[in-house]
Amino acid sequence: MGKYGSDYGPCPMPLYTLKIFWFDNELNKVVAIKVIDLEESEDKIDDIQKEIAVLQQCRSTYITEYYGSYLHQTKLWIRMEYMAGGFVADLVRFLLLQMKSFI
Repeated sequence: MGKYGSDYGPCPMPLYTLKIFWFDNELNKVVAIKVIDLEESEDKIDDIQKEIAVLQQCRSTYITEYYGSYLHQTKLWIRMEYMAGGFVADLVRFLLLQMKSFI
């Protein structure tokens, strides 16, 4: 793996999750990496495992491609297709905040 940078989306991310993009020499392209601290995460480990299992089986141009996940100490690194628009959860949070400002 090579150069990396942070994903500065429109909304602040929870402290237990780090989102970065990285040039992956093995795939020869930029990938997105979501790092979840399993000790600090509000998500249940079962839910995270189910999500990964579903992503492993999905092959569609409409779903972000999953490249693998790695556990290092208490941090789970999920490697997936990089989407220039950012993470959907960040976009949804941003839209919800925008909608609240109109109410």
